[in-house]
Amino acid sequence: SFAATNMNVNTFYGFSLRAGAGSFAFAHRPFAAPLAVGSSFTVNFDSNLLDAGRTVGFSLADAGGTNRFTFFARGGAPNIYGIRDGAGTNTNTGIVYTTTGLLPVTFTMISSNSYRLVTGTNAPITNTLVAGGAISGLVASNNSAGGSIDNAFYLGDMSILSPVTSNQPVRVAAPYVVLPTSASTDGIPDSWWSTYFPGDPGSWVAANDPDLDGQSNAAEYAAGTIPTDPSSVFRITGFALAGTNVQVTWSSVPGKAYLLQGTPSLQPLSWSNAAAATAGGGETNLTREVPGPAPQGFFRVILSP
Repeated sequence: SFAATNMNVNTFYGFSLRAGAGSFAFAHRPFAAPLAVGSSFTVNFDSNLLDAGRTVGFSLADAGGTNRFTFFARGGAPNIYGIRDGAGTNTNTGIVYTTTGLLPVTFTMISSNSYRLVTGTNAPITNTLVAGGAISGLVASNNSAGGSIDNAFYLGDMSILSPVTSNQPVRVAAPYVVLPTSASTDGIPDSWWSTYFPGDPGSWVAANDPDLDGQSNAAEYAAGTIPTDPSSVFRITGFALAGTNVQVTWSSVPGKAYLLQGTPSLQPLSWSNAAAATAGGGETNLTREVPGPAPQGFFRVILSP
């Protein structure tokens, strides 16, 4: 049963679980095949209103009933969503709880024991899974969320996206499946996309910034940084005076070449090369000391071809 005024799962079709004080409701849905590495499971999720201390959520379980991953909402402080996975129980995600639903929640198998979770515009979360077998089904649960219709837990449309693992010819009537005809997508090699966004070709967009660090996928590819890790970003990290000289420090990637440039004024703007540097093996930060323009100066670091 459902009430359209309360179900925020972006569809007319969905199912609800209601459980008042002291009761528990759950539903199990097996998958047609276990999730393979690179596969993604997506579901529209609406936790709705929750009594304090009560939880609703979904788990991804193996055939033996072990919940290898759980995403849940808990009523009351601290009003954020949580995860139970291989790192422990009740891990706070930092995603702020909302009664208007998360559209959608996407879980991707990075390896047989690790995953990536994406919810809306929030930064991706990666971690390990609870030990167990191949994920073969969904378990939705409502642990005493409340007796009102406004306390009903809703799940909407679900889908599984699996990678093609065979090199045999595939014939499917368009437009349901479109196989790539080149080794690059949106100007970036498919091998790079597959490394960081396996099984999720819909996110293969050069202009996107999935980890919200201010650098697009195209910029991360050029810089050699990790597009799903906000701490992996090309930027100046330190600036210090050394007498009349200036020390500039920036994040680097081994094998990448950089130019430190300076200008005494931004109007008119005229950058000149101050120092060149190439990061050696293991060097993730580079520092160069150069004369400081007086009485003022500006610096930037650019990636060399």
